[in-house]
Parts: sequence; structure tokens; C-alpha cells
Amino acid sequence: MKKLLTLAMGALLACGMSACGTNYDKTVKAYDDGITANVVGGFDTAEWVEQVGKKVMKAASVADVAKVDKKVADKLAKKTNLKALYVYEGLEVKDDVADWGTNPKALVNGEVKTFKPSHAVKVVRYDSSKDERQFVSDPHTAHAEALTDNFFVPVWQEELDEHGFSWADNTVITSEAGTYSIIFAEYSTASTKEAAQFGLGAVKTA
Repeated sequence: MKKLLTLAMGALLACGMSACGTNYDKTVKAYDDGITANVVGGFDTAEWVEQVGKKVMKAASVADVAKVDKKVADKLAKKTNLKALYVYEGLEVKDDVADWGTNPKALVNGEVKTFKPSHAVKVVRYDSSKDERQFVSDPHTAHAEALTDNFFVPVWQEELDEHGFSWADNTVITSEAGTYSIIFAEYSTASTKEAAQFGLGAVKTA
């Protein structure tokens, strides 16, 4: 009996360490027809509006996101207001690109750092029926939260914070250059200073 109990405890510990048995929702959270989620930025940082439609994201489920990053999937699994979920695989972020007049900045471990323009990445929710583009994040209209530690999202306020950031700043991938999967979520919560309506994350794959 003691041996059986020991084996059972060992199995439970192994399961907990490997997250086995986790049942992620397989429901694909897609927008209505005519609405797409598009990645802009990354290696191609010419005109962001012109990039819409070139890097179209794929509608996904929390189970799909778990294949990319389980930590992000765990965060999303706790959301009771998840409205839409999309993934884009294969975004190139390179450092051998021309500088902007003012390169994007981000707060990393309490320090303001400057990055190459390719690290600035946004998602655009495009409604073709109305020809309307919703940039995320965006002043006044789109408050986003970071789903991964390497994705900087500035404060959602017009006035500058103590580090000099406001909602006019870009969202920035703060890890090294490489190939990334971008995760985008929308919640059924309106953007306010306190509540984010969207989530953004970047997972390095190569």
C-alpha cells in the first residue's frame, strides 16, 4: 500500500511539473467575416498603413497558443472576457536596418533603452466593410497589455510618466533580433486607463 501511494504521489508531481493533463480551450476566437488582424512593423517598417494585408494573422484558440507558449496560454485561459485571438508566425526582427529620425524606446528593468526601428511592432484590426483600421496600441482608442515579458507597452495616458512615456509611444519587442510569433488578443472590455481591451505578446522562435 505504501509503495502504491509513493508511486501515485510521484506521478502527480511529474504531472504538475510537466503541466500534463492541462485542457486548453480549442474554440477558435475569430472576428466576423471582413475583419482581419494584421501585424505591422518588424523588418518592414516603411509605411505602417501600407503594410495592412501583408502579414495577416490566423485566428486561433487558447490550445493553439499553448503550442506557441504555454505561459501565454495560461494567462489567456484565465480570461473570462476573451473575444478574439490571433497568431502570426514568422515575423522577422532585424537590426541591420536604417534608423528613424527618432528610434523607438522602451522601459526594460527600470531603464529606458533605445531599439532599432524593426523592434517596433503593432497589430491592426482592419474592417474591410468600413475601410477602418484600429491600431493596437493607439492613443485614445486602444489600451493594450503585454502578454510576454519582452513586449513593451507604454502607459495609456496622454501626459508623460516619470520615464517620459505616454500613449504616443510605440509598442516594442525588447529581446534580441530574430524570428517571432506574435500573439494578439481582444477582450470584451472597453479601453479605459485602468482596463486593457487588447493583449500583445512576442515569442522568439528562431
